[in-house]
Amino acid sequence: MEYEMHFVHAPSASGKTTFLKTGTPSQLTIRREGQDLILPNTLYRHGNIGVVDGDDIIHFTIGWPPNKAWWQQRGATYVHAANLFAIVNTALRLNAPSWMKHFVIMFNGGMKQLGSAENLYMYDRETDSRVTFHHHTVLPTREIHERNIEARKQENLAEGRSWSFPRNWGDANNNRESVQKLAAMLGVGVSETFEEALMEIDSSYSSKTNTESVREKEEASPSTDWEFKFAARGYKDSDPPNGGSTRIVWENRGWFLVLKLFDDGGVFPAYPRTIKFWRTPEFSRDHMKWTSAAHSFIPSKEEMATYLDVLRDMWKEVPKEDLDKLWT
Repeated sequence: MEYEMHFVHAPSASGKTTFLKTGTPSQLTIRREGQDLILPNTLYRHGNIGVVDGDDIIHFTIGWPPNKAWWQQRGATYVHAANLFAIVNTALRLNAPSWMKHFVIMFNGGMKQLGSAENLYMYDRETDSRVTFHHHTVLPTREIHERNIEARKQENLAEGRSWSFPRNWGDANNNRESVQKLAAMLGVGVSETFEEALMEIDSSYSSKTNTESVREKEEASPSTDWEFKFAARGYKDSDPPNGGSTRIVWENRGWFLVLKLFDDGGVFPAYPRTIKFWRTPEFSRDHMKWTSAAHSFIPSKEEMATYLDVLRDMWKEVPKEDLDKLWT
């Protein structure tokens, strides 16, 4: 496994979601039988650390009980266990981006059945070896926590939601005590801020990396974090071996860059040649057609170098001042 896995346990309304979104949005890709589950803008990049909200993993996998007060009902222990199993199982099934060295899941500190989840699921499916989840805890100051609780209430009222948790300081303090007990059980320290927790995870982390300047730098080049997905000659299975065109596809954060080159007897003429950007829903239909084609192939290093040279030439002609519209 090319990335280490971490839990950052923190109470509700401690600012988890607000903090993780100070990073650069990326996509979370979960390996599944058949088609992968791709969740754009779910993973947030903080240096070489990828951070995700555990609530989102549950939402997109097993889902939450319809009863918002499930934690007060009979069977709550089973829900805690199911949530934890879903998170741990997902963490082991990622197609991790090349930049990610640490995968961090931020989650509420009141977790049950932690040892059971690790005993059942903490095995690398490719090597059948035991892997380790590293645990960290965060407790903001009472002043900050109370301010967050009030801000959450006001936000919910403004958006017409009657439900809010924590309902009061009593709920929040119970949650804080759960985090403290968990830290004691795990034998780990307690940080006051999420920046401190990420510095504990990786000494190279600096909150200064989570700025607009870094975001601009990462989006300035068409090759940054673009991963090769597949190539195909021809469009349908019935096309001849030289189907008249070659398509090479790269993917980045839920966007697909498709380079289409018309083949003239093994030589790519100057024209026509096109590049297109696709968002996931529109692209997936064509993706299925292309990957099912009999003429899909893995480019050699020499072929890929040729494709990249063509792409660079075309990139010079792209009106880059309009590119920001693609990501809004």
